[in-house]
Amino acid sequence: MIIKGILLLLVLSCASASQQNALHVGDIVVVVLSQADVYHSRLALELRDDIHRQASIIGGKAPKVRLAHEEFPHPGAWTVVPLLPQLYEMDGTNSSWIVFCEERTRFNLPQLVQALSQHDHTEESWLGNGLHDKEPTIIHHFAFTHNPDRFLYPLLPAGFAFSSALLKRLGNAAATIKKSDFSIDAMHELAVFTGTPLQSLASTFCSENRTGCAAYPVPFLPCGDAVPSEDIYFAVKTCLTHHSDRVPVVLKTWAKDASNIEFFSDVQDDTIPTTAVGVANTIRGHCAKTLAILRLVAERVQQLPNLQWLVLVDDDTLLRLDQWITLQATSPHSCLSASTSIGC
Repeated sequence: MIIKGILLLLVLSCASASQQNALHVGDIVVVVLSQADVYHSRLALELRDDIHRQASIIGGKAPKVRLAHEEFPHPGAWTVVPLLPQLYEMDGTNSSWIVFCEERTRFNLPQLVQALSQHDHTEESWLGNGLHDKEPTIIHHFAFTHNPDRFLYPLLPAGFAFSSALLKRLGNAAATIKKSDFSIDAMHELAVFTGTPLQSLASTFCSENRTGCAAYPVPFLPCGDAVPSEDIYFAVKTCLTHHSDRVPVVLKTWAKDASNIEFFSDVQDDTIPTTAVGVANTIRGHCAKTLAILRLVAERVQQLPNLQWLVLVDDDTLLRLDQWITLQATSPHSCLSASTSIGC
């Protein structure tokens, strides 16, 4: 009887501890890397409302939903790292998991709670949908040359999660570094900074909605009426070295649908044709060439009274012109760059 009593006490004690350590939906913080324009902010608000709606059905405390365009005015918020010190101060000690996503990410909250509860938030854990390079690439600075496929970085639209333990280390580390204001592929750079291997759970953090998904992106929705192609001026920056390799690719792809396009180079080439800008090509530092192009374009646009946008691109840039002109329809006349999500 004494042994049975001890066993019963052990079972009850374990059950009590399990209940205390159980993950609740309120232990999760969702950080939406949202943008302030009308289209993206509306998607972000819809996502927040949907999370709160699901939480009310589940019952208990709702997760915090932090919209980057409202709470984090840092211009580099889209790269995640600048947010980490502040996130740790706000949520590092009162939450178990921090989930990052885009405005078009959607969640199945019960599925998310179940998936995260399988992992220990007191250990440094990073969960998401892992991508890898098949070969070294220039946009990743040819990192991991010998085995690029072994280094994983997250698919942001599918969402990814930091444990509170990982957030603590990264928040402290990010507070002590001077991060560059230059970023190409923020998710790859985040994975390098993190130093903790991403655990890929592609059936949980999904690339599209299917049974069992805890997070997934919804398809891009129309942003509005597209800006007419005639109202956009495309200036392509090139040089003699790439007249025979890069420029033909541009001409055969998106340039065919551009009404106003001009190639600016260090030399004039009538076969393309190109416009010589009067600035010699250089290996690094292209400000003088860019400024020269802008001055020349300023002269051109005097003859285009309906022009709304100037798009300045390199000769190795590939555009989805249909999506680009739709994006411009939703943005105020200002400066858009690679840091702007161009999915819509």
